[in-house]
Amino acid sequence: MLDKGTRFFKVDPHFSSHKFCTSQSWYKDGQKRGCFPLSHDSPSESNPYHSLNDILQFLNSRSTRFQQEKAYISLCFKDAPKDICNALPTATSWLSLVDDFFNEANQLVSTLGLNVEFIFDGAATPTAGNECLKDRWRPWNCTYISDESPSQAFRSNDRDKGYDRFQVLDDSENILTWISSSQQNWGKFSNTSYPLMLWEPSDQKVIQQYAEFFRNNQTPNHDPGFVFNINIDPAMFVVYASPFLQDGLNLRNDQFLSAKFPQVAVINFGSMSGNVADKYLITTYQRDSQWFISTSRFISPLRSLQHISTQPLNITVPDTVNAQYKLSSASVEKSTFISICTSTGVCSILKVIEPGCFEKYLTVELTEAISITSILSATAFTCGARVPCVSALTLDTESIQDSSCQAYLQMFVVPATQDWHKPLKTVMRKVCIQTSVPITAGDVATVELLEDVIIDSGVCNKGDYLSFVSLNTEDDSIHTGIVCTSPSMTSIRSVVGHIKNESILIPVQSDVGRNSKVSVVLQGGVPILMEVHDTGYCHNSHSHNTRAAPTVCAAAPKATENVLVYNVGSLDRWIADLKDGTMLLSSCGRVQHGAYDQGTLPSVALFSADDSIQFIEAHQGLHGASTDKGGCGLPLPFDGIVMDSWTLQDQVTSEPSRSSQKLRRPRTGLRFK
Repeated sequence: MLDKGTRFFKVDPHFSSHKFCTSQSWYKDGQKRGCFPLSHDSPSESNPYHSLNDILQFLNSRSTRFQQEKAYISLCFKDAPKDICNALPTATSWLSLVDDFFNEANQLVSTLGLNVEFIFDGAATPTAGNECLKDRWRPWNCTYISDESPSQAFRSNDRDKGYDRFQVLDDSENILTWISSSQQNWGKFSNTSYPLMLWEPSDQKVIQQYAEFFRNNQTPNHDPGFVFNINIDPAMFVVYASPFLQDGLNLRNDQFLSAKFPQVAVINFGSMSGNVADKYLITTYQRDSQWFISTSRFISPLRSLQHISTQPLNITVPDTVNAQYKLSSASVEKSTFISICTSTGVCSILKVIEPGCFEKYLTVELTEAISITSILSATAFTCGARVPCVSALTLDTESIQDSSCQAYLQMFVVPATQDWHKPLKTVMRKVCIQTSVPITAGDVATVELLEDVIIDSGVCNKGDYLSFVSLNTEDDSIHTGIVCTSPSMTSIRSVVGHIKNESILIPVQSDVGRNSKVSVVLQGGVPILMEVHDTGYCHNSHSHNTRAAPTVCAAAPKATENVLVYNVGSLDRWIADLKDGTMLLSSCGRVQHGAYDQGTLPSVALFSADDSIQFIEAHQGLHGASTDKGGCGLPLPFDGIVMDSWTLQDQVTSEPSRSSQKLRRPRTGLRFK
């Protein structure tokens, strides 16, 4: 969450007995007072947990980052003694443990100069019966919860009664409570330095309802604004709240009503400066059995698109559930090409004359060139020649019975001619791909390296082709292989996955899901890779975040209908997470991972604009009768194509080290001027 720009954190220290605490390796309290494992629900002795003091170790290990923009950590204590102020042994133990943490935290913040503030929530606040806490642990402030905190503290800062400790209005998803607070002009909270906080919505309808409510009832000049305390991934929040934010996109245009099978590509037209004004979005889709190609201009990468044209597209795609085909683009010198390759092996390559105007350049039959019966994906890329290249992921249906090569990776040069019947020229021998489970779908994206890239097995040299392969198998698993190959095919290096006998790629399982699509782009010579898929797993949800076991990082992901998941990061981050093949991508790794929306058949295109990496994603939306089977956060229904995007954090493109990266602004706050 820190890498995703989060600056407001909430943890649940769960007071537990000495007997339980002895089950945890970190417990060393000789006074047998008990401990604070971090768990919302009652922890189990059979599971390991982080401790409250691990927060201090976390701050210490990332001290440079916590010296920058201010971070807030709310401590919501669970299962505290019912009568904290009665001086009984259990209450005394609880108080002394909190005392210890308070002192150690203050010392760490002071010593390292951290820009961190702790806030008490739950049992540590001076509510009725806990008046003995009104002066304890000052100057740490507390949350005010309307149906739990002293009602007088809504307006009063009476220090003698401890009301001045209640400085953060933090209420649940109860619109009547929020209406009441707004009708009272937010009491004293209109003048505090803290945002108003809502917990813990996940559905898009509710998020937008409260965003609209706050915009209509905000307090003038209250700069801290309104913050959502969420259990969903920050990317999903930005997508769902995008009409009220500056860094998100969730387009549901009438142009794409009843449309399906979307594919997206981004082209540069005009100057080669990389400015947003020169970027155009190409979208292909089907409606009523007719295929179309649409061109739009980016007004802002994350806010809006200007539609330019939509025209029929003459392609043949087999009528299957997921309509396998791939749209891609490549720029060579001053020309831009669009490639549309279907599972039948037919690639239509169009030259862009001007935005919205295409000229047929070449039509080729890949199956004739490579004697393969089915194409999983074929992607155009710029390869340094005067014409584009194509990387193809092909399915060898005849060899599956032999458990030899389930698929192949091959590359071709597009002929520098408009002889539509001339076969493609193979520029490398086939790379055999083996998986233990039959392959159902897959995708590939390739980029020519502009400088040397260090990997575990050596160096991918300038001019090599880096191919990012993602495969779906019958058991709803996603397998990733990344290889770099020299154009002359004198070497094949495995980046992620294993190379056997110099020509066989064995990819590693990286996630769960279906219909994976990939994109790769260079930023300053560094490869940035992004993968999206449906039927994924949301690591972060209310039920997953609050249950005692398994913990978020220990959970075994299960394919869940309609859940859309992203994985994005620099090449070194992908290597760090997948190099040994024993770990799946999760929200606990270095590759940024999470659920961002719900729907099916996603497509994604990374691109560089305004000195940063941007992307656009499109998928089929959910119809109105859909349910949130994973508890991940339900989007608003839309019978058509939905387009999503959000600002990628700086950490996506950085080295895996997490010690000194610049942080962006909080991602769950709304401020209206």
